[in-house]
Amino acid sequence: MITNLFKSLFSFNLATLIGGLVGLIMYANYTGSMPLPPLLFSQKLYLVCFIFVLMFHFFLWIFLDKASFFNFKNRIRELLVDYICLMFMLTCSCATAFLFNTFY
Repeated sequence: MITNLFKSLFSFNLATLIGGLVGLIMYANYTGSMPLPPLLFSQKLYLVCFIFVLMFHFFLWIFLDKASFFNFKNRIRELLVDYICLMFMLTCSCATAFLFNTFY
Protein backbone atom coordinates (compact mmCIF):
# COMPACT_ATOMS: atom_id res chain seq x y z
CA MET A 1 0.00 0.00 0.00
CA ILE A 2 2.79 2.46 0.83
CA THR A 3 4.51 1.63 -2.47
CA ASN A 4 1.32 2.40 -4.40
CA LEU A 5 0.94 5.67 -2.49
CA PHE A 6 4.44 6.80 -3.40
CA LYS A 7 4.00 5.74 -7.04
CA SER A 8 0.81 7.77 -7.33
CA LEU A 9 2.30 10.70 -5.40
CA PHE A 10 5.34 11.03 -7.68
CA SER A 11 3.59 10.29 -10.98
CA PHE A 12 2.21 13.04 -13.19
CA ASN A 13 -1.33 14.01 -12.20
CA LEU A 14 -3.76 16.56 -13.53
CA ALA A 15 -3.45 18.22 -10.13
CA THR A 16 0.23 19.01 -10.75
CA LEU A 17 -0.60 20.89 -13.94
CA ILE A 18 -3.53 22.71 -12.38
CA GLY A 19 -1.48 23.56 -9.29
CA GLY A 20 1.28 25.11 -11.39
CA LEU A 21 -1.18 27.19 -13.39
CA VAL A 22 -3.11 28.34 -10.31
CA GLY A 23 0.14 29.22 -8.55
CA LEU A 24 1.26 31.42 -11.43
CA ILE A 25 -2.15 33.06 -11.65
CA MET A 26 -2.14 33.70 -7.90
CA TYR A 27 1.31 35.23 -8.11
CA ALA A 28 0.28 37.48 -10.99
CA ASN A 29 -2.87 38.68 -9.19
CA TYR A 30 -1.63 39.18 -5.65
CA THR A 31 1.90 40.58 -5.94
CA GLY A 32 0.79 44.08 -6.86
CA SER A 33 -1.98 44.56 -4.32
CA MET A 34 -1.17 42.14 -1.52
CA PRO A 35 2.04 40.48 -0.40
CA LEU A 36 2.27 36.81 -1.26
CA PRO A 37 3.37 35.20 2.07
CA PRO A 38 0.21 36.17 4.03
CA LEU A 39 -1.88 34.63 1.26
CA LEU A 40 0.14 31.41 1.34
CA PHE A 41 -0.18 31.20 5.13
CA SER A 42 -3.93 31.80 5.14
CA GLN A 43 -6.20 28.87 5.90
CA LYS A 44 -8.77 29.93 3.31
CA LEU A 45 -6.48 28.97 0.44
CA TYR A 46 -6.01 25.42 1.69
CA LEU A 47 -9.68 25.01 2.53
CA VAL A 48 -10.84 26.23 -0.89
CA CYS A 49 -8.36 23.95 -2.68
CA PHE A 50 -9.50 20.99 -0.59
CA ILE A 51 -13.14 21.73 -1.40
CA PHE A 52 -12.39 21.87 -5.15
CA VAL A 53 -10.48 18.57 -5.02
CA LEU A 54 -13.27 17.04 -2.94
CA MET A 55 -15.92 18.16 -5.45
CA PHE A 56 -13.88 16.79 -8.36
CA HIS A 57 -13.49 13.39 -6.72
CA PHE A 58 -17.14 13.39 -5.66
CA PHE A 59 -18.17 13.76 -9.29
CA LEU A 60 -15.70 11.07 -10.31
CA TRP A 61 -17.13 8.80 -7.62
CA ILE A 62 -20.66 9.39 -8.88
CA PHE A 63 -20.01 9.13 -12.62
CA LEU A 64 -17.13 6.65 -12.86
CA ASP A 65 -17.65 4.45 -9.82
CA LYS A 66 -21.45 4.71 -10.01
CA ALA A 67 -21.49 5.70 -6.31
CA SER A 68 -20.45 2.26 -5.18
CA PHE A 69 -18.21 1.60 -2.23
CA PHE A 70 -16.25 -1.12 -4.01
CA ASN A 71 -13.36 1.20 -4.96
CA PHE A 72 -13.87 3.75 -2.19
CA LYS A 73 -10.49 3.23 -0.50
CA ASN A 74 -8.65 3.95 -3.75
CA ARG A 75 -10.84 6.99 -4.38
CA ILE A 76 -9.93 8.42 -0.94
CA ARG A 77 -6.24 7.72 -1.57
CA GLU A 78 -6.42 9.49 -4.94
CA LEU A 79 -8.18 12.44 -3.28
CA LEU A 80 -5.37 12.84 -0.75
CA VAL A 81 -2.66 12.45 -3.41
CA ASP A 82 -4.33 15.04 -5.65
CA TYR A 83 -4.67 17.49 -2.76
CA ILE A 84 -1.01 17.07 -1.75
CA CYS A 85 0.16 17.46 -5.35
CA LEU A 86 -2.05 20.50 -5.90
CA MET A 87 -0.80 22.29 -2.81
CA PHE A 88 2.83 21.36 -3.44
CA MET A 89 2.74 22.62 -7.03
CA LEU A 90 0.82 25.75 -6.05
CA THR A 91 3.37 26.81 -3.45
CA CYS A 92 6.35 25.79 -5.60
CA SER A 93 5.15 27.70 -8.65
CA CYS A 94 4.41 30.81 -6.55
CA ALA A 95 7.86 30.62 -4.97
CA THR A 96 9.57 30.10 -8.33
CA ALA A 97 7.78 33.06 -9.88
CA PHE A 98 8.69 35.17 -6.85
CA LEU A 99 12.37 34.18 -7.17
CA PHE A 100 12.41 34.89 -10.90
CA ASN A 101 10.86 38.30 -10.28
CA THR A 102 13.31 39.06 -7.49
CA PHE A 103 16.53 38.16 -9.30
CA TYR A 104 15.69 38.96 -12.93
